[in-house]
Amino acid sequence: MSIYEIFTNLKSDNLSFLYKGQFSDTITDKIIDLIEVNISNNLVELTSLKKKVPFLMVECFQNIIRHAALLKEEMGFFMIRNIENSYYIASGNGLENINVASLKTRLEKINTLNKEDLKVYYFEILNNKEVSEKGGSGLGLIEMARKSGQKIEFAFYPLNNTYSLFYIQIKIKSSENKVEVSIPVSNTISTINDTTELHKIMRNNNILLIQQGDFSQETLFSILTMVENNLKQQVDISNKNKIIYHVLVELLQNITKHGYSTTNFKKGIFSVSINNNLYHISSGNYIITDKVEHLKQYLKQLQSLNKDELKVLYQKVLRECNETSGLGLIDLARECSEPIEYNFYPENNNLTFFEITVKV
Repeated sequence: MSIYEIFTNLKSDNLSFLYKGQFSDTITDKIIDLIEVNISNNLVELTSLKKKVPFLMVECFQNIIRHAALLKEEMGFFMIRNIENSYYIASGNGLENINVASLKTRLEKINTLNKEDLKVYYFEILNNKEVSEKGGSGLGLIEMARKSGQKIEFAFYPLNNTYSLFYIQIKIKSSENKVEVSIPVSNTISTINDTTELHKIMRNNNILLIQQGDFSQETLFSILTMVENNLKQQVDISNKNKIIYHVLVELLQNITKHGYSTTNFKKGIFSVSINNNLYHISSGNYIITDKVEHLKQYLKQLQSLNKDELKVLYQKVLRECNETSGLGLIDLARECSEPIEYNFYPENNNLTFFEITVKV
């Protein structure tokens, strides 16, 4: 599935972040940092969510980590989408089938209770010490319902006779209506079925990470730290780590420096996947249509050159010190294991979506 197809599904979102992989403290901290930047930069005033959203994210992370050892081939899944003044926060993890019925019953009960009843139910479980070895008391789920004021969406998908995938999703909406600038109204919502389909796309295409939204400079550090920590657990060869990290930086900087900007918002998308023992690192963003033909010809030229010829071109461009020379693209072509893949998709008369994939 192309990154453009994924972008088309998510383009109404101010932010889409989907992650399938290892969940360490460093990674979860950086995901929270990334979302806090999004809340601060959002066109809709979302100050009432600054504490609630990170709290709900942490509850999801704990749920994933609690069950991480169950299915090593099914790594934990986390998603957060910001659509207008609402956040949709979801997680997915393995669950033993023998626990499905009791968990479903508990969730159904939680969804029937109001805020005061949830508080009573919380202390009832706590006082009765209904906490299993795996933390299956449901206290975190009750807290999610209390904090959000919303019902918890959930779904179970059997994998085999022993295990299922268990998903939860919570919506949290700002109570504030202050809008600093005029933004288009979107009818998009994210249902639990949408979430499970997005996870299915990631599983089928072995995608580790997708981020769609703003790629201003301040968001880059959190993304890079997150991916770097995941690479340490996915790749054994340190030299390959360095190459992958270098490609990540170049592609993210490409969006930040050259992506079409509206009101200081750098709209783009970025993904990392693994196929045939190669990392596929993709990015996409809008560019001015007038620049398409020149960029297309330049990429064709790079595709036609071997490693030695690319080295000569790199040194030549470096001597010329031309800021618009495309040195970063030459660098990518030198690092990749296969020729750079790219596509252009016209959006309108003025804008075109540019998609690029580098395999290392």
